[in-house]
Amino acid sequence: MDTSRLTVERALEMAINKEKMTYNFYLEAVEIVDEPGIKGFLQELAQAEIGHRKLLEGFLERIDELDTTIMERAEEIGDVTDLGIGKYMVDAKLTAESTIVDAMTIAMKREEKAVELFTYLKSVVVDDKLVGLFETLRLEEVKHLRDLEAMYEDHFIE
Repeated sequence: MDTSRLTVERALEMAINKEKMTYNFYLEAVEIVDEPGIKGFLQELAQAEIGHRKLLEGFLERIDELDTTIMERAEEIGDVTDLGIGKYMVDAKLTAESTIVDAMTIAMKREEKAVELFTYLKSVVVDDKLVGLFETLRLEEVKHLRDLEAMYEDHFIE
């Protein structure tokens, strides 16, 4: 990816698009699975993506105040790390017979990929505003991953 001409606005638009794609993925997944509990879990994930998208759209609307907004959000999130559970999960495919573990694994793997994307983008840009933005977006994704891993740990690890 050529990041030499990447603007803050374009970076936010890319992140918003990623959230829309993830939202659509979860909505499509709801139609695939048969189990009502898994459908509900996937619907919750889709709703969370709406919240993520709205956060990013708020950043875009307040682009002139972005430095302050990003710092405030990063401080709000804090220094967060994932639990490492997702790294040991084997990729799953969503089918009508998928279990809640399959759905959670897919969600964790998607969050891991988002963390990797924002980590990479942060490492290749030179604009300080973009570095701060990508670090904040990375922290957001780590937080989502940690929340999924904690849920998995609470329900499936003794």
